[in-house]
Formats: sequence, structure tokens, C-alpha cells
Amino acid sequence: METHGLFRIHNGWKCLTTQDSVRIKFPDGQETEIPEDEYRAAGYPPAFDTLLWRETSAEKSSAVRPVNDPSLK
Repeated sequence: METHGLFRIHNGWKCLTTQDSVRIKFPDGQETEIPEDEYRAAGYPPAFDTLLWRETSAEKSSAVRPVNDPSLK
């Protein structure tokens, strides 16, 4: 597995400038956050514009399915 982006973070990178950032995961399982421009320059998949925002990603992962959901069987 290669290094890849997990989700975007609004105004997540606040160093010299404020810009959006990306949470990335390395092949060894470690994760870190990098600024958008660094993510784009490195060419990590998936493309920055296709990543979900952290808020959207969290909502999807915490969604509760009904008990009678057929996919649970």
C-alpha cells in the first residue's frame, strides 16, 4: 500500500499561512497532517479535490444503520 490521503481539513494548516490540509497515511500505518500545497506537490492519491472533508468523513463513519438493515445479515 502506498502513502495516500484520508480526508481534507478546512483551514487545518496554520503555520505561516492558513490553508486547508490533508490527513495522510503511510504504508507502515502512521498518519500525519500536511498542507494542501505539499500534498498536491507530492502527487499522493487520491486527488486533493476528490477527498472528503473531515466533517463529512466523520459523519459517514459514525452513521448508525437500523437493526433490520439487510446488509448486516
